[in-house]
Amino acid sequence: METTVVIIGGGATGTGILRDLSMRGIPAILFEQGGLCHGTSSRFHGLLHSGGRYAVSDSEAAAECIRENTILRSIGRQCIHETGGLFVLTEDDDPAYVDQWVKGCAAAGISARELDPAEALRLEPALNPHLKRVFHVPDAAVDGFRLVLHNAMSAQRYGGQFCTYHEVLGIATANGRVTGVDVVDQQTGQARRVHCRIVINAAGSWSGRVAALAGLHVPVTPDKGTLIVFNHRCTSHVVNRLHKSSDGDIFVPNGSVTILGTTSQTVDDPGDFHATTGEALRLLDLGRPLFPRIDRFRILRVFAGTRPLYTPGTAAGRSASRGFHISDHAEEGLEGLYTIFGGKLTTYRLMAEKMADMVAERLNVTVPCRTAEEALIHEVSQELREQAARIFAVQGLDLVADRLGDDFASCVADNAGRKRAANPLLCECEMVSAAELLHVARQPSTHSLNDLRLRTRLGMGTCQGTFCALRAASFLVEQGICLGKDPLSDMRNFVQERWKGTRPVFWGQLAREMEFARNLYAGTLGTEPGTVSVPEVRVETRARQNSQTGRVRTSRVADLVVVGAGLSGLWAACVAARAGRRVCVLTRGAGSLHIGSATIDVLGMTGAGQVLGDPLAHIARLPARHPYVLLGRRKVGAALASFASFCTRAGFPLYGAGEEDVLHNSLLPTALGTSKISCLYPESLNPAPLTRARRIVVCGIEGLRDCMPGMAVYNLRRRPEFADRMITASWLPSPWPGGTRTQTALDVARTLESAPCREFYTALGRVATGAEVVLVPPIAGTRPDSTVLHRLSKAAGCPVVEMTGLPPGVTGMRLGRLLLDELRRAGVPVLENATVTGCEIEGQRLQAVRTSHEDGERRYVADHFIIATGGMVSGGLVLQPGVAREPILGLECATPGETETWTAANPFASQPVAYLGVPVLPTLEPSLDGEEPLLRNVRYAGRMLAGCDTAFERSGNGLALATASAAALEPWL
Repeated sequence: METTVVIIGGGATGTGILRDLSMRGIPAILFEQGGLCHGTSSRFHGLLHSGGRYAVSDSEAAAECIRENTILRSIGRQCIHETGGLFVLTEDDDPAYVDQWVKGCAAAGISARELDPAEALRLEPALNPHLKRVFHVPDAAVDGFRLVLHNAMSAQRYGGQFCTYHEVLGIATANGRVTGVDVVDQQTGQARRVHCRIVINAAGSWSGRVAALAGLHVPVTPDKGTLIVFNHRCTSHVVNRLHKSSDGDIFVPNGSVTILGTTSQTVDDPGDFHATTGEALRLLDLGRPLFPRIDRFRILRVFAGTRPLYTPGTAAGRSASRGFHISDHAEEGLEGLYTIFGGKLTTYRLMAEKMADMVAERLNVTVPCRTAEEALIHEVSQELREQAARIFAVQGLDLVADRLGDDFASCVADNAGRKRAANPLLCECEMVSAAELLHVARQPSTHSLNDLRLRTRLGMGTCQGTFCALRAASFLVEQGICLGKDPLSDMRNFVQERWKGTRPVFWGQLAREMEFARNLYAGTLGTEPGTVSVPEVRVETRARQNSQTGRVRTSRVADLVVVGAGLSGLWAACVAARAGRRVCVLTRGAGSLHIGSATIDVLGMTGAGQVLGDPLAHIARLPARHPYVLLGRRKVGAALASFASFCTRAGFPLYGAGEEDVLHNSLLPTALGTSKISCLYPESLNPAPLTRARRIVVCGIEGLRDCMPGMAVYNLRRRPEFADRMITASWLPSPWPGGTRTQTALDVARTLESAPCREFYTALGRVATGAEVVLVPPIAGTRPDSTVLHRLSKAAGCPVVEMTGLPPGVTGMRLGRLLLDELRRAGVPVLENATVTGCEIEGQRLQAVRTSHEDGERRYVADHFIIATGGMVSGGLVLQPGVAREPILGLECATPGETETWTAANPFASQPVAYLGVPVLPTLEPSLDGEEPLLRNVRYAGRMLAGCDTAFERSGNGLALATASAAALEPWL
């Protein structure tokens, strides 16, 4: 391979240079060790500077910023969010700085218009109401991912080339001149020499390492900056502190999120993207003077990047120049090698122009720079927009067009026959549709779901990939596209990358969301942990008085109040009611059964690995304070037997017991084609027909995104036990009549139990011809019986087995309905929308719990209480920096200052944070010392208990039943 110029680095500067050279007709190839925008250009706050931050400290840089700001708004409209910016003087800032700043803005040509504080608060109500002065400037937000891509697209139109995942390992020289570079394709391992006359080192923070390949030194220092992403636009304007630029003094609304930045720390490694809890907490403290309610903002994740600072002297960090520098290494004896570093993303085009000018002069090319006049991508015509409106949701049309850039027209052409209804959103948070995802996945530069994320923002919204990772991976399998090593590995890597950014800020709503994701992937979908080591965790618990006083309406409704309506709460209420107690259940919502399954996972994993025999025989391998160990094998077994007996009497029998009723774990099929380890399960999930079948058909439902058959087929075929089976995928027409939202398995299940659905059953019989078992999504009705299941099996002419998958938890709803029906027959009231906000304690007894209702506060008095409010996911345990709190009694567990040490790097492995909870005695009474109960009329049940990781152990519903039974049956003192 031969070219004139090789550019090393695929960030804004590198792609900007490629564009400029290509527009001048100079042949050039860009090599990037990762994907485009791998470095600083995607790891910053997204500010398009007006120059206001440099108006006092660097007038020249400020003037450059406002000029380039104006140019980029013109040529890169699709990459810019027109937010405007505010500079705010708080009570903590020096008023004397304002005059200097105003003069600096005027000198640099920056429009700085003062606003009345009342007007500023009208524009941004969340701002500090005690602000002193506010100025409006032409700041904006820029999408770094999109900007880099559009520069590369523009370069391609003029013949420029770029190669991602190509690392430059050497710079070839001869007689004091550059002759080429040695590169390796990281996807194939193929190495080659690329001959060239000029090499431009635009590797940003890595430019020092690239220069070292030629035996040279450049004065560049990586400077790490950490930033926090909030999950909504808590401000519509860029908001800056009106003081000398410092840490944590800028909020940038970017797309659907807001970014708070940034810190400044000199590091040795340009790839040091490791953010810490301490840095995050410091940013929150520094941001509080601007937004006093910042602690109410939901954190989405934290991330870090490194800036390539020009440091020829001793300056570092904030004192180092933010200007850019070009080194012509001919001065050091090597002609044809240039290094460009420093600067800001806002001035990338200017940097590229200066660099291209030097190259053009060296090559005697007289074509002038035109990058300031020509738009990066073509505008979308009205005709193309009308065609696209038939394919994409109208609300996201502009977003898709802006993201795809020059590829938008070809994407529309490729999907010309597709109707909007056949183009579902696979990622609702970022409005990523199937058509867009497929188009980007087919690009030669796309090698993973992570590459798709950079192009489309897949998984960057509130759920952080919890739902869309599975959907995207499954959809690509359906299209015959395999990214990475295999679809399952690629999905695991994607989820793990999203998890990484949450670990330093693992508290609040974010912790609930990520623990839910862990339960989903480890428990429901059976994702292998990768490592089975169990951490040693010691939890110190203290009691903080949460007792309340004051007169409120009193209800004495029961001998026993159960708080919580998950499986543990409902079963505890059933057991107590059968024992003759008057019971009342208080619950904030519907309970976790609505997002879970009807399987009773007793114990499927320990530190010794997978449990495939009798799970009760492995209890001895658990930690000493594990709830199973406290109860003992006999009580656990009795509780499971009692529940199974109840289900049988109710017409909803559970399967899974081995010979002589000895419990035995089984492997249940999932929507991924993996195996979920479970012990007891209803008939619809019974895997026995699957283990015997030689011909298996996996069915999907048209329009159902969460269970596509191709993924299950792909992974089942790779499992040794299915090597000699015939496994095929088929699609069935949806029986759901449709509506204004996306279809779920719950819609199909409800339709199948309420309508004839003849077309559906006929299609099922057709695709099942010759099959010995058919796997389907969880669609066999919502009632706790087998009526719909038997219809499905009759139509198929063979057994039908449901696969576990994403919420809604249809099978779990059946179990919940079974228990609620039992409680209604027993006359047990279940009071919903009753959030327990506190309690009343006298001595060692809980007198009452207080609840918040729409009609005011109430207190519920009882002799005894069972608290079964769930763990982190349900809000029964609330994590905050340095502490985990049980909100009813006020029990607190101290946690490490660095929350990252409380989580494992692998989200599918056992997590130290999971062992947090309420420590109890074998009677399940709370205890601080392990000997005496804290309260003698209170017991805890379910996921609230300390000493277990139910997601890793695959023990959630089993532990819920065992502890609920014990809590309800154990004699009270």
